[in-house]
Amino acid sequence: MSGSQRRSMSEKRGLEPLLRPLEQFTSLHAATLRRHGSHAIDLSFPNPRVRRDGRAVDLLGAVAGRLTADELQYTPLGGSTILRRKVAGVLSQMTCVPYNYRDIVFTPGGAAALATGFAALLEPGDEALVLTPGWMDYPLYLRQLGVGWQFVRYAGGSPDLAALTRAWGPRTRAVILSQPNCPTGVMLGAAELASLAEALVDVGRRDGRMPILFSDEVHRDQTWAGEFVSPVHFYDNVVSFYSLGKAWSLQGQRTGYLAISPRFQQRESVQRDAVRALRANGACAPTVVMQQVMAELAGHRPAMGSLAADQDRARQLLRSGGADVVDATATAFVYVRCPLGLTDSEFAEAAAAEGVLILPSELFHDSSHYRIALNVGGEQLDEGLRRLVRIHHVTESRGPTRGTS
Repeated sequence: MSGSQRRSMSEKRGLEPLLRPLEQFTSLHAATLRRHGSHAIDLSFPNPRVRRDGRAVDLLGAVAGRLTADELQYTPLGGSTILRRKVAGVLSQMTCVPYNYRDIVFTPGGAAALATGFAALLEPGDEALVLTPGWMDYPLYLRQLGVGWQFVRYAGGSPDLAALTRAWGPRTRAVILSQPNCPTGVMLGAAELASLAEALVDVGRRDGRMPILFSDEVHRDQTWAGEFVSPVHFYDNVVSFYSLGKAWSLQGQRTGYLAISPRFQQRESVQRDAVRALRANGACAPTVVMQQVMAELAGHRPAMGSLAADQDRARQLLRSGGADVVDATATAFVYVRCPLGLTDSEFAEAAAAEGVLILPSELFHDSSHYRIALNVGGEQLDEGLRRLVRIHHVTESRGPTRGTS
């Protein structure tokens, strides 16, 4: 052998610590499915096996069947102008904010929308404040850009504005908010969003430039109690993100968009940079079929009756078994505190040993919790939850001998 060994992409870019936790869980996931086979109950990644609203699947088939060869050609980089205009009109009605088609950039999924938005508006040396718990890959996309970050925890289900203000530094450029929150399902109300906006305005006046608020709204159409409110009502410099897949259980079709607030400072420059960032990262627009599906579903919401019933069922069963469940009103997730004596990773391993797959909260930059995705219903869901409750009981009967507080 001669010369030095090749360094991997993740080592060269400092991504290894951000990639490893999910890869480790993915190995546990595969091993559990091999071991338990058809008896495994997968409540980890949000891949629902229950058909809660079939309209999107039916529409997908219809659109694919009627498009002509001429219609299956390249669209502009940010998506079809006609279809973006339709989505902008629906978003304007929903928010009472006058979007136009240039404010909407279609992307191949919510993850691509996030990466594109960050790339368009942040630069090396900037810093973002990430409200946690929050989605796992925000820091991954920031690190790729040479952007730093600090985590700021929620306090009692709301952003800790005092902690956010303390964390603000001379390089801080943005705040990243998950609304509704992934993994907890907590949804901020108008008063909380208005307070966050006021804090950002105060910081902007002090620093001489208004911060960016990235609002990750990919779960906004999975609101099963209460009403969704976007921060675009209260603050100008907002870029929001949407996922058709999350809304309609079409995750594998990878379709979404980013939306630039019409009140964003230097709006036209941001519009241009968003499309350029999409091109630069090699993603470009979703398929023509999925662009059409997204535009036709704009203005419609999936039926929430089945999800609301399963949320109620799951929360009652867990709480009756003594589990500490975080109150929520949105998403297909249930967020639960681990029993004393087990860390979140240890609980995930214990659950996997029982044939149940759940996600440990370390993936969401949190500790001492786990996330359940309501992928199944009926007796299969009940059985999975009963197995989790048994782990709580066994652990608590032993007493807190190890793990977290």
